[in-house]
Amino acid sequence: MPSENKSSRSSPSEPKAGAVPQNDTDVYVRTPGNPILQRLFSDSSEAVAEDSSICGVQGEDVPSQTESADSRCPPPDVRDRMRRKLRFFFMDPIEKYRAKGRIPWKLCLQVTKIVLVTVQLVLFGTDSYSYQQQHRDTTIALNRILLMGWDSVREIAAYPPAAGPYAAYTKSEFYRHVDNVVRQYSNITTTAIGTFGYDSPNGSLSPLVFCKTYYRKGYVWPFNNTLLFDNYPIRRCLPIHGPPAGDPQWRTFRTDAYLSTHNFTVIFERLIRVELKFTLKTVYLKGLNRFDQPDCYKYNVTIHYDNTAHDGQLLISLNMRSRKLECHTNVLYTQTSQWAYGFRQGVNIVVILNCALSFFLCVRSLLRGQTLRKRAVAFFARYDQKYLSWSDQMAFVDCWYVMITINDVLIIVGSCLKIQLEQSIIDGEQYDLCSTLLGTGNLLVWAGVLRYLGFFKKYNILILTMRKALPNILRFLSCALLLYCGFCFCGWVVLGPHHIKFRSFSMTSECLFALMNGDDMFATFAIMSVHSGIIWWFSRIYLYLFLILFIYCVISLFLSVIMDSYETIREIHEKGIEPSDLQVFISECGDDASSTAYRQDDARKKRWNGLSDCFAFLRRRSGYTEI
Repeated sequence: MPSENKSSRSSPSEPKAGAVPQNDTDVYVRTPGNPILQRLFSDSSEAVAEDSSICGVQGEDVPSQTESADSRCPPPDVRDRMRRKLRFFFMDPIEKYRAKGRIPWKLCLQVTKIVLVTVQLVLFGTDSYSYQQQHRDTTIALNRILLMGWDSVREIAAYPPAAGPYAAYTKSEFYRHVDNVVRQYSNITTTAIGTFGYDSPNGSLSPLVFCKTYYRKGYVWPFNNTLLFDNYPIRRCLPIHGPPAGDPQWRTFRTDAYLSTHNFTVIFERLIRVELKFTLKTVYLKGLNRFDQPDCYKYNVTIHYDNTAHDGQLLISLNMRSRKLECHTNVLYTQTSQWAYGFRQGVNIVVILNCALSFFLCVRSLLRGQTLRKRAVAFFARYDQKYLSWSDQMAFVDCWYVMITINDVLIIVGSCLKIQLEQSIIDGEQYDLCSTLLGTGNLLVWAGVLRYLGFFKKYNILILTMRKALPNILRFLSCALLLYCGFCFCGWVVLGPHHIKFRSFSMTSECLFALMNGDDMFATFAIMSVHSGIIWWFSRIYLYLFLILFIYCVISLFLSVIMDSYETIREIHEKGIEPSDLQVFISECGDDASSTAYRQDDARKKRWNGLSDCFAFLRRRSGYTEI
């Protein structure tokens, strides 16, 4: 016998003396010949499931390997404790507070975050609009000063456009336009109302650069339809030097004579484009308070003359790229401005802290949900010999928490950019990125509050309907999108050259989407000229067919999909549906939120953790076999 015991204890399947199990769910029973029966119970549900699998459930046959083991059934409250854990996980914040007295910190944070983020966004929106409007006004001012014959009608976004393209159509018109640009640029520091300066160390006039891009060789004889071209593009630039800024000699400056003098003649048959480049500096004084500090910018201005199409129309446009410079200021701020600046920075810091804490709590809840999911899967697999379905396992993933973590990240990054913008650390061009982050984050913050309204049965119908209808909507849209893309490509190719609303694929898609919603129908029909012949007839058939299909069929079917989901949800609320294994298991819990059993479970867990830490050195693993 001693030899047998010795051999049994040294078998490879048994742990060595003093060894620690790989996890708390390992179960050890007495080996033959050992007078003492010991078993290690874990406070987790996996250990309970392991114990329960040895005893069997509801008359099921116990596996033969467990029948040979001298083991006992788990305590009678094992299932109840597991039910309470699952039920507590799916409780709303108020029920959790009643069950264990835990303050709903995430709910409090979301409510305060709505107020803080909205206040922050309103303040930022005002600043962002002021910045964009400021640079837009500067662009308009330079257009009016530099571009000859510029009309204020072009500054208004009207549809259809009130004026045609801004272009030159004769050689003399082109040279007059360039002459006007050179003359206005040489006197802009004295004639313009805005504060402009030249990009030079002492503020003197810096030369304007005339650049042309043309084909290396090109000859055209239109009378006999003959041309000879070498399509290799060549780019050359010539600085235009002259007297100091404001000198009267600039009034008689002629571009064609200056280019001819420097052997830089423009041959329009080979010309691709002309660019006039120069740099200006400006200072924006704004409100001169602690927040609206003066800004210094350098503008790289380029006036384009585009002859790429060679269709007799030389398109003219002005583009600017700004770069922020460091201002050397000496401004005495009032006490009110300092308080306003401190308030803005305080709001930014509080928002960052609020979002960081919300992010931490939501990530912790997601991790705890995955931990409980693994325990539940192990419990059902080992105790009930069942496998949780995919839908039951996905119930442990709270998509609302995922959305809240995303908006927390967006708002934290956007707030950091906002602080740097308000302190003039980064360039104002980052306003677009910052506004995108803060705006999207604010949208998700307001949408995240729907989670807490969803705990109330009367307010939950919208969320449940959207969740139920989403798969069917995606399948329906995937089919409708194929038909929609076909109409878009057809309309763009056929009607694009003849209709202003179909000039590009994106404009075609926008036009059809507007028509589908009943917008601007008559204008779309009326713009097409009757003289287009077959295109006019095609446009009528095309538009009527699209409107009939999408307004009377596609949209009606789309609404019916949503209404069908709504009727299904309402029927479920009235009659109910067959619950899943997880829901059946949780529904058998007889402890409501006011029961003291939840707090007792927490107290038992704390006592067990304390005892296991104190007497860990007394655990002996020799002579036991893991099952």
